[in-house]
Amino acid sequence: MSNSIGVGNNSRHKSIAQLMSPSVPEEEQAQYESRNITSPVVQVAPSAIVVGDLNVQLPDTLLWKRRWVEIDGQGNLVLTLSKSNNHPRGVTKKYHMTEIKVPFLPDQDRQEMPNSVIVDFLDGRTMQVACEDLVARTQCLKVLKEAHQAWLAYGR
Repeated sequence: MSNSIGVGNNSRHKSIAQLMSPSVPEEEQAQYESRNITSPVVQVAPSAIVVGDLNVQLPDTLLWKRRWVEIDGQGNLVLTLSKSNNHPRGVTKKYHMTEIKVPFLPDQDRQEMPNSVIVDFLDGRTMQVACEDLVARTQCLKVLKEAHQAWLAYGR
């Protein structure tokens, strides 16, 4: 008895194992790897993050203003009027996370307000954000660094 089955007039034969056992994802992945082909990788954009209500020294004016700070779904560091400000008009500033260097804690010479975090831009401008206390500053720095790293990795 033969281990192959003929199909119609075709002279090719398949083994019973080939007919009964379709390839599984691990086998397909092994086939990709054996041919030096990588399977497609889908990158998902980092999600939006609320940083909070902070004192911000704007890079264009060097004035300190209270601003609501968040990172939107497109990777922009968005500065809007503070949630405590009821003024109907306000300017929204946006800076993309790929336009900045890694946020860091300032040394005593650069710190203009207590509990600050410095955000330097690639074009040489500087922005400082000041938090209410050390705990908030630590959290703010962590959020800004993680978002910066995520958006650089995403490749926007």
